[in-house]
Amino acid sequence: MNFELGPDEELLIASVREALSRTDTMAAARNALDGAQPAHLWQEAVRGGWTDMPGLLYGVLVLIECGRRLAPTGLLGHLTAVAALRPHADHPAVAAVLPGLLDGTLRAAAAFTPATAVPDAPGADVLVVDGGVVVREFTAQRAGGYDQSLPLGDVSWERGEGFGGDAGFAWNVAQTLLAAQALGAAEGALAIAVEYAKQRKAFGRAIGSFQAIKHQLTEVLRLNENARSLLYYASYAAENEPSEFGLAANAARFAADQAIDLAARRCLSVHGGLGATWEHDAHLYFRRAQLTRLLLGGQAAAGEKVVGHVFSG
Repeated sequence: MNFELGPDEELLIASVREALSRTDTMAAARNALDGAQPAHLWQEAVRGGWTDMPGLLYGVLVLIECGRRLAPTGLLGHLTAVAALRPHADHPAVAAVLPGLLDGTLRAAAAFTPATAVPDAPGADVLVVDGGVVVREFTAQRAGGYDQSLPLGDVSWERGEGFGGDAGFAWNVAQTLLAAQALGAAEGALAIAVEYAKQRKAFGRAIGSFQAIKHQLTEVLRLNENARSLLYYASYAAENEPSEFGLAANAARFAADQAIDLAARRCLSVHGGLGATWEHDAHLYFRRAQLTRLLLGGQAAAGEKVVGHVFSG
């Protein structure tokens, strides 16, 4: 099976990179940790048309680029909610919000009970709970401050309207998009580690020429590519092999968590003492890695679901 990206996908990636480059998201993440107002690039997402993706693969490609720059766009929660709502567009509760979500005048988040540490909940207008309930009136108390580039909220509400959605499908979409964001961050951490290894010299040679450094970075690359392959297959399975989507999505999530964890650690290792300083970006990727592995059931739950899918045939 050929998963090589076509011209449309490559053009999307290029446009997302160009749009995100207009904001120094790394500096914004660091400044937010010092008390500045966290940045949010929702309007960039709206201008780019990223709020209405024609398929899960396109959302994955956008989230990879967002993760690479630790860009808070709100799309992890929004695209998960939209995917849950689309098959039920004729339901009155869905019809009342879906057009606004697609054109970006409304922003959504997706919550799964218990609704704590919900990605992108702060500032959202619509909440989709367990893939089958639309909530218009809710409170989202901002949670955590470890990684200001990924806004989280503890959510509460009194009433919502069910539309018969598929909780399992929504959960798998969320896992896939979270994996995409994690892979992007892993690639970002690897990129700055490689660049530093080319420039930093020891004993008259670039440290990247030493086998110990080469092996560290090559292992990160291997895990990144493994996660990428699983992500592309999960995107394919969502539309073409629904019976395999659960396995593919959770496998991609588990692999991406492995990739970002190792990438962040090796990035710190390659930079040595410099990587541990506040001014360097390495700790920002490390923060994202540690937070990601705890969200949406955590890495352990994803691994358990993979095992369950395998043993159930």
